[in-house]
Amino acid sequence: MLLKDETQLSLVEVPPFAKRQRIPLLPIDTSSPAQRERVRLENKYREVFEQRMDWRRLVTCESKKGSMRMNCRMAALFHVEFISEITLAFLHGPKNKKANLEKTYQLYETKFDEAANVEDVFLKVLGELAQILPNLRTTRWRKKSDFYTLFLVLVFGAHVARLPVTAEKRNKARDILLEFSSDVDVAVTTNVPGRKRLSNSVARYANAVERSASDLASRRTRTEMLEELLKAIFAQG
Repeated sequence: MLLKDETQLSLVEVPPFAKRQRIPLLPIDTSSPAQRERVRLENKYREVFEQRMDWRRLVTCESKKGSMRMNCRMAALFHVEFISEITLAFLHGPKNKKANLEKTYQLYETKFDEAANVEDVFLKVLGELAQILPNLRTTRWRKKSDFYTLFLVLVFGAHVARLPVTAEKRNKARDILLEFSSDVDVAVTTNVPGRKRLSNSVARYANAVERSASDLASRRTRTEMLEELLKAIFAQG
């Protein structure tokens, strides 16, 4: 139990915050396969989640020039829908955003034979990424489209079979990823004609992440560019 904000602050003679406005609830279709899957995963991993009172406001509403803008922020680290997109790509190759996602839920709703394999591969890749990019949250690889690309590059082909890599290769991969991400950051703030001064891979990646990032063509382009950069890391020897 916690004291109300007004009560706590009065103890230290600090003016209380303005009373929070009532936040409208978003409608949730509890009968959808996606929602049922979310509930199932929440129940399965309940023991590893922590209740955080400061995360209780998942939606903030901001009024701008008479219009109401809904700014939805997920507090959970892994959003079920995003994980589902990555799982679908791992099993069937990259797809357009949400393409056939609902059908996939229906297909695997009663039985998912690949569950153990998916969990094993994903944990292995996440563990390797934690070693390669311990400060991932401070880089552009934390962003949804970029993380999707990086994750798939590691799970496809023979790469995952060669994990974990040596400390030397991790250092090389870290240098490559950080330099490339910095170049992409510059590219996305540069006008298209100005990108001619950048490398072809950076320019193409920037174009593919800046516009229609979740389209199949954009996802393939980003994957190809990143694969070209990292393939030497996973070479034999």
